[in-house]
Amino acid sequence: MKLYSSDALKGYQYIDKNKFLNGLRRSLQSNVFFSYIKSRESSILDIGCGGSKFLHILHENGFSNIYGVEPDPLLVEISLKKYPYLLNKVKCAGATNLPYDDLCFDCVYYFNVMHHLEGLEEYKAAITEAHRVLKNDGILILIEPCRKWIYTLTRRLAYLIAPLSNLLANMYKMMSDEKEIMERFFEESGNIYFFIRSNEFEVLKYEKHFHQSVLIVKKRKHR
Repeated sequence: MKLYSSDALKGYQYIDKNKFLNGLRRSLQSNVFFSYIKSRESSILDIGCGGSKFLHILHENGFSNIYGVEPDPLLVEISLKKYPYLLNKVKCAGATNLPYDDLCFDCVYYFNVMHHLEGLEEYKAAITEAHRVLKNDGILILIEPCRKWIYTLTRRLAYLIAPLSNLLANMYKMMSDEKEIMERFFEESGNIYFFIRSNEFEVLKYEKHFHQSVLIVKKRKHR
């Protein structure tokens, strides 16, 4: 998994602190998640949980069986300092090698994380791992960028306006850092969808919003 550089990480943190942009992200996350995961007893794994803000939202909504993996040790450290109740629940690990037993989660959740993996083989490995740790009838949620032209236009606008805005300057650093892997992800998105459908998942929902796709699938029971 490609991690942000220290400069690009500032872009992620600026977005996370911006009330408007962060509000849009959290609204989409919450609307999708809570539409499908109703029981507060559900066991949840947030892949690439970053600073663990979404895990904190789940905690505030009565979920206690919540876990996260994040490959960047700095973000894990930030998470545990800010949310000490997540100690032993957030681990430094990547999507392709999850430190959990088979069949232990009701939901595996991705939000803007899959595109950080380095190519189709890693996408497949991550999906296979999600399938392994999910219980039968467990839900896999993937929310990812879906329109290359929007991503490209946003990056160019961020470059043009960067001298006038620290937010956009850091956004541009972040988007430049992930340009190559993002373009690869757009190229392989059809193959990712095909692999998921052929990997013992039932598609519950697949739709494209203005700039992000929402894919929700259920793990089929073994016959």
